[in-house]
Amino acid sequence: MIIEWSEALRTGVESIDDDHQLLLNSYNQIMGYGTDIVDDEYFALAIKQLHFNFSQHCLREENLMAQIKFPECIEHTNCHIAILQRIEEAVNNAVAKHVTKRELFQPVLDWLATHILEHDKRLAIYARQFECSVPAVPGRHES
Repeated sequence: MIIEWSEALRTGVESIDDDHQLLLNSYNQIMGYGTDIVDDEYFALAIKQLHFNFSQHCLREENLMAQIKFPECIEHTNCHIAILQRIEEAVNNAVAKHVTKRELFQPVLDWLATHILEHDKRLAIYARQFECSVPAVPGRHES
């Protein structure tokens, strides 16, 4: 299932939206590749890269929440922890169990359905009050 970027997913904070688009592009590349069964090295590497990109995105948001003292910081961070754990479990089991892409990425789809549309939009509304930039993640090269 390919997911198209749409205005409905836009938060209005450019760097967060850029991260979301990167994550969607990574996800779509994996979903558009080869067979439906996750059973080769390409998937392992692509999924690990997606997990890394996602963890960097979470750190970026967590830095922003700390900077602006976002009142829902703990709840939002707990959502990040939960989805990262689900993705990590899926990654660890994917190739060995020959799961389908759909099974593997259900956590990502769940996240997209709720996290961006609810949690990230609330964060963005709060952040825009401060007109601040999103802090860089250490080790990440900004373009």
